[in-house]
Amino acid sequence: RQTHHHAVASLANASNTIFISIEYRLAPENDPNVIYSDVRSVIEWTCQNKSILSSENAKLGLIGDSGGGHITA
Repeated sequence: RQTHHHAVASLANASNTIFISIEYRLAPENDPNVIYSDVRSVIEWTCQNKSILSSENAKLGLIGDSGGGHITA
C-alpha cells in the first residue's frame, strides 16, 4: 500500500531487507489453497532472484495487515 511505503522503505534500507507487497486472489471467490499458492510462488521467486531486487545478502521480510498479515504468518 502507498500509505505504508515510507515506513517500509525506511525499515528495508536500515535492515538490508527486501519487503514485497503481494497481490493475491481473494476469498471467498477463491479457495484458500489458491491464495496460499499465490503467496508461496511470489516468495519463492523473490528468494531465487534477490540479486535482481537488491543483493544476494539481503534478507526477505514478510509483513502484511488484515488478512495479508495472517497469510504471511
